[in-house]
Amino acid sequence: MNDSFAEYFLVLLYSIRKYNPDLRVEILVLHSPILSQLSEDNKRRILRIDPTVQFRSVNEQPYERFFSVTPERLHAALLKLEVFTLNEYDRVIFLDSDMLCLGDLSPLLYLDVAFAAVPAGKDRAMKERVADTFQRRVGFNSGVMIIGKDHLDGRTYRKLINSRLAPCPTADQDILMRFFRFRKIFCLDHRYNYHAQFFWSGDEKDVRILHYAGEKPLEKPDAARMKIWFEHREEMAKS
Repeated sequence: MNDSFAEYFLVLLYSIRKYNPDLRVEILVLHSPILSQLSEDNKRRILRIDPTVQFRSVNEQPYERFFSVTPERLHAALLKLEVFTLNEYDRVIFLDSDMLCLGDLSPLLYLDVAFAAVPAGKDRAMKERVADTFQRRVGFNSGVMIIGKDHLDGRTYRKLINSRLAPCPTADQDILMRFFRFRKIFCLDHRYNYHAQFFWSGDEKDVRILHYAGEKPLEKPDAARMKIWFEHREEMAKS
């Protein structure tokens, strides 16, 4: 997370607490001194919403080898691989910052799988067909990931960070998909990573996480799909 995405994370955090008032998990924010700067002021804003949030600074040096094959604007996204170093946990649920929680997240807490994510792309029928099943050779969006203990012991991180250099137009996501290509992954129901630009119409009943991949609310505030984000932002400001 960085200062550019701080407002999105604040609304995400507010919305998680709104729909999951009894949720008791450690929330960890990853940032870095150069690639992903997070100011003390924004840390204080986050802690006003949830004083239990923890912050961890990431060393950018291991990710520099991928800079030449990754668009510069996505260099910070490479730091997402750092979640695979969190070996003090039995399970990690990773969320991008540009998201809005709209429902109960507890099913994710109890999903005991090695790795889970939502298939990528615009093919809604495919996403719904493979939901809640194990699949190989499926492209996925890394905005929501469940990472089990099998991938948190350091071995997966070393393989990811030392993987062959190849084009990474979507940064960490390309590295992850190459690693998991021939491994079974559990396909989450796409309501846990619901693509706002592809699918959101405003009358959905059971979306749990709305993902503003691509255009963000503050970039295109007049788009209809941004309305619900601004409604939650206004609620947050009044709370």
